[in-house]
Amino acid sequence: MKAWLMLLEYRTIFREFFQKYKMFVMPSIRFIVCLLSYIKLNSFLGYSELFGSPIVIVGFSVVGAFAPSIFTVLMVLAYAIAHIYAASAVLAIIVFVLFFLVYLMAARFSGKYAYMIIAMPILYLFGLQYVGPIFVAIAGGAGGIIPVVCGTIFYYILKLVNVEELMGPVKGVDAVLELLLKVIEVIVTNKAMVISIVIFSTVIIVISLIKKLSVSWVYEIAIVVGGVLNLILFGIVKAVVEVDISFVAIFFQSLLAILIMLIIQFFRLLVDYTSVVTTHFEDDEYLYFVKAVPKIELARTSKQVKTFSDSDKLKSSFNNAELEEDDDEDIRELLGMTGFKEPVGEEEEVPEETLKFNYVRKPRVFAPRQELNKTTEPEKPDFEENVLESKMKEASKENNTEE
Repeated sequence: MKAWLMLLEYRTIFREFFQKYKMFVMPSIRFIVCLLSYIKLNSFLGYSELFGSPIVIVGFSVVGAFAPSIFTVLMVLAYAIAHIYAASAVLAIIVFVLFFLVYLMAARFSGKYAYMIIAMPILYLFGLQYVGPIFVAIAGGAGGIIPVVCGTIFYYILKLVNVEELMGPVKGVDAVLELLLKVIEVIVTNKAMVISIVIFSTVIIVISLIKKLSVSWVYEIAIVVGGVLNLILFGIVKAVVEVDISFVAIFFQSLLAILIMLIIQFFRLLVDYTSVVTTHFEDDEYLYFVKAVPKIELARTSKQVKTFSDSDKLKSSFNNAELEEDDDEDIRELLGMTGFKEPVGEEEEVPEETLKFNYVRKPRVFAPRQELNKTTEPEKPDFEENVLESKMKEASKENNTEE
């Protein structure tokens, strides 16, 4: 339980950081992805020294980090075509036309995931091709079949540069047509490509159907089932058909695809199936049954620790001393308004150990407060009566002396 809470806290920290610095994080991620993609394409093709230079690769990556997605896709295509053009200009034109037709077909039926046409070849180069079908099925649905299929076809088109029969100079229209027929023949008769297209389509359909079920942990179940189904189907094909596919590679790549997709799903969407709320309501035509599953969002408490230096303590002590002095002045003003006078008392001795910051507050002795009658005026103090009597006696003596 403690480990799960720590994972949730790390997830919350990551999501908050991503949302706060999204305008910096997204270009950085896109730059890294573009840089790795161009490096991998350069090692896979590698016919052009100009486009294989580090300056060109970094420049393309920087532009791809800030450019729109469609422009980034076209830049990757242009980079691949430039390498093929360095080996065979006619083959580069054929590849461009085929890609253009494939892209139009994918954009027509599933424009939202048309970027998978470029993403699938890149995933193939990194050995992560099984991630593509699962990701598209979880994020979109069965509509992602066409982009995945087109991306798989484009990858095997790029592999034509490794066929020696198709490389080299081509002269005349007949030679161009012959090269085009060879390209089509190589693509159609490629068993690995056809098998991959069929299995990827099956995996996407199965995951899309499972995702519609009203069960707990439906996305996680769909990911695991899709990865296992991919492994089983490729294993059966490997045992039945002679195809250039390694079963060990299929096994580890399928497990890696499941792990990557579970991590992506953990950060993308996480819900609490223990707090499911089911309700229903109706209108004039339908009766609705609603199942609400709350998302898991861990609220972090921010701890603020305030430290005080010696100068802060000194400042606060002087402030407290000033407040005490102000209180004494207020008390003296109140006594003056009520007619009382503050008798002077003896100062108390203050021990030296109680002196702080060279500030000594002189204690004062106040006379006890007397209760006042609200209807009558306050009585005059005794010392005022004595003064009046003495003055009257002096006045009488002066009158006697004058007589």
